[in-house]
Order: sequence, then C-alpha cells, then structure tokens
Amino acid sequence: MGVRGDPSIHYGKTLLLANKKGAPAAADRLEIVREMFAARFPIHALDAESGDGLEEVRTALYRVLNVIRVYSKRPGKPADMASPFTLPVGGTVAQMAELVHHDFADKLKSARIWGTGVFDGQTVTRDHVLHDKDIVELHV
Repeated sequence: MGVRGDPSIHYGKTLLLANKKGAPAAADRLEIVREMFAARFPIHALDAESGDGLEEVRTALYRVLNVIRVYSKRPGKPADMASPFTLPVGGTVAQMAELVHHDFADKLKSARIWGTGVFDGQTVTRDHVLHDKDIVELHV
C-alpha cells in the first residue's frame, strides 16, 4: 500500500545510473546529480560504450534484486563465465541443478565449487548454499 493508505502511490527499489562518465564536463554534472539525489538513491556512474563501470552496475542490480549469479562448469572444461544461472540469495546446489536440467536435480550426487567459503574444487552436498559468482561443477 502507498503512503498513508493512498493506493495510487507506490515506492519501488531504485538505482540511478549516470552514463557517459567520460564525456566532457561529466564529472561536474555527476556532482550535481549526487547533490540532488545521493541521499535518496544509490548512484552508479558508468560508460556503456567503453564498458567502464558495467560490472559494478551488474553487481548492484543483482543486490537490489536479491539474487546471485552462479556459473556452471563441466568436468575437465573451463567454466562458462558468459551465461550465469540466477538464483535467489540463499539458493542451493540442488536449486541450481534444477535450473540446469530437471533430471539433474533428482540425480544429483554432489558438486564441486570454486568460490566463496570453500577451497577451490571442494566437494559439497546438494544443500550447500551458493554465493554470488560461485562456479559449480555438478556430478550426477
């Protein structure tokens, strides 16, 4: 419900993106934007053309949406860092396996993880909680 019961007002999560940070006088304009909006919204400066700042924007978007990126890896192959699976924060190996293929969730025996809170290549169970940017190798 909106402000004081007003159904016509709705507040949503907001990120303010300031593009073309490398343009002439961009720093001055960004400072004005920060003065006006920094108290209300997170502000992320980027340059979409060059890619500068895009990774920070991606990370900010995933945080606002309360999801994580998890990358898959086939045994003996490098990780596929181009196409992450998206899970809610607190998602498990079993949930990731379900996204890869329905049969994987039922047949999953273990997984190897590279990432947060484990040593590289550590074997974990299906209920292991994943973290943003973990790399997962499923074993069925």
